[in-house]
Amino acid sequence: MLQDIDAMMEKKKSIPFDPKVNFSLNIILAQVAPHFYTDEELSQIEELYQSVFQETKSPFISQNTMKKEKMDNNKKRHRSSDEGSMSCGERRVKPKTIKEKESSQSPKLPIHIMEKITKLNGTNVRYVMCKKLFKTDLNVNNNRLSMPLKKIKCDFLTEIENNILDTKKEDKPLGLEVIVLDPSFREFTMSLKLWKMPKKSKMHSTCVYNLIKNWRFLVSQNNFKEDQELNIWSFRVNGKLHFLLDD
Repeated sequence: MLQDIDAMMEKKKSIPFDPKVNFSLNIILAQVAPHFYTDEELSQIEELYQSVFQETKSPFISQNTMKKEKMDNNKKRHRSSDEGSMSCGERRVKPKTIKEKESSQSPKLPIHIMEKITKLNGTNVRYVMCKKLFKTDLNVNNNRLSMPLKKIKCDFLTEIENNILDTKKEDKPLGLEVIVLDPSFREFTMSLKLWKMPKKSKMHSTCVYNLIKNWRFLVSQNNFKEDQELNIWSFRVNGKLHFLLDD
């Protein structure tokens, strides 16, 4: 690590500064040793950081001082499975209690994933959920990964995308084309659909996002096991929705 820092500092003297080069290292250094940078360079790192991670507040500040990285938990919301006869699209986000906020905080984004998303020019990085794989998820005949709405930690869809998923054609839900990256960063084109699963009670239903089409091919390329947990992140490249699976 020290060798990387020394090499970067030496190289920094001879070439124009680019915050995308050694992006992860720049983020760490800007937090622990901001005196290595000019105010302008710190501003460039902050601008790039915020463009990629809009869910967090920037941990950087000029004038050789530091900010503590904070998460605005009061602004974080997730879709809930409200009781009643509302449709999936009508379900409203409820404010979380302090206990709920503490238990549902996002894990820290791993550096290798941060670097991959940065290389793809990804933005709007959000933590979607921790998905426990069930036998039905790994069954190639099902060819789908289920993500129950009540487990989702954020609103990762735009209003237009929500309207598309709430629309049915010939009594079947429409799908939204997305890109899914497996833990090895291989890309698979899939379709995201919102399914409303009826329960015994007429007043209640369960809403589930499903990634279908090519899911079986992703499973065949990975050694996923039943009960294995995957952290699922979403981000956008030129506006297109991407998911990344991290084991």
